[in-house]
Amino acid sequence: MRVILIGYMGSGKTTTGRLLALYSKVKFYDLDEYISIREQQSVQDIFLTEGEDYFRKAEACSLRSLLKLEKGYVISAGGGTPCYKDNLSLMKRLARTVYLRLSPELIFQRLRTQKSKRPLIADLSDKELHGFIFQNLAQRMSFYEQAHYKVDVIDKLPSEIARCIQQQLLQSVS
Repeated sequence: MRVILIGYMGSGKTTTGRLLALYSKVKFYDLDEYISIREQQSVQDIFLTEGEDYFRKAEACSLRSLLKLEKGYVISAGGGTPCYKDNLSLMKRLARTVYLRLSPELIFQRLRTQKSKRPLIADLSDKELHGFIFQNLAQRMSFYEQAHYKVDVIDKLPSEIARCIQQQLLQSVS
């Protein structure tokens, strides 16, 4: 099983991905964590010192490195990963992509308390954050909607989402 979870920041990709990997008995990779290890600095520091363009290049390189793995895996991609370079087509060719779909309002509710941990929104007021989410999500939606599978995560626990994805993947194989 090779699965990549995509979706907007705050949609639960990392939490769900860890559980899906555990249930499926495969390795889990959080792309941002992987980048931090390779670059020997946090994603926040990469954004601050090197800028977003540098980060996106490191992200694409790290993604390619993970996609070369022969064994099964679950990867939690960054919210912007499928929107840059040819990342989405590569992901779709080498793995099953799953879009964790969440409304802009719920994303806002989740992110407003996590701003300091997320470089793209760290300095935004709540009003600015609200507008940013709506605008940015609208730009990214066409990429996310190209995923092999879509899962609405509203009112579901991460464990339920992981089981739902696992069932969808098993049904597609049989």
